[in-house]
Amino acid sequence: MPGRAAAPDVSLHAVREDDRVVLTTDGVHALLPAERFTGLVVDGGTAEDVVAAVESAVLEAGAPDNYAIVAVDLVR
Repeated sequence: MPGRAAAPDVSLHAVREDDRVVLTTDGVHALLPAERFTGLVVDGGTAEDVVAAVESAVLEAGAPDNYAIVAVDLVR
């Protein structure tokens, strides 16, 4: 809502080389079961492949809400 303070979820996590960081809005993680989402993220190939696979799953599920997906592979 315009003019209201945002209350983001913030957490800190140690990361290592070859980790993958995936951020989504509730239009993704509220829609897809955790097991399905995890499978897409872990078995998805490149970060770009993961974004495409998650988006496809959201669209197949009807995409009842707006959604955003960001995936980054941490490489040296």
